[in-house]
Amino acid sequence: MTYRSAYIPTQSLEISTLGYTYLQAPTLLLVVNGVVYANGFIVQYNNGFRNFFPAHTPGNPGPYGIYCHTLAYGEDIPEYVLSNMGVYLIG
Repeated sequence: MTYRSAYIPTQSLEISTLGYTYLQAPTLLLVVNGVVYANGFIVQYNNGFRNFFPAHTPGNPGPYGIYCHTLAYGEDIPEYVLSNMGVYLIG
């Protein structure tokens, strides 16, 4: 009998709220170390990745901030510190 193993990926979504706005559909740009990204920023690891992107929830006012979607295959990936990240809010 042959045994096979498979890693079940784990994922998480973390939210760092930066502020609130009355804009209903603002354009958000992610800033990482002074570089502006329109479609987010991905940090690759051997066993997964972290995808950082700006997001806004409509409201009166609605929060906006940085979301981090993490996907790991079989083991934990290193912590990433949000020390030099920000969001440009255009609207």
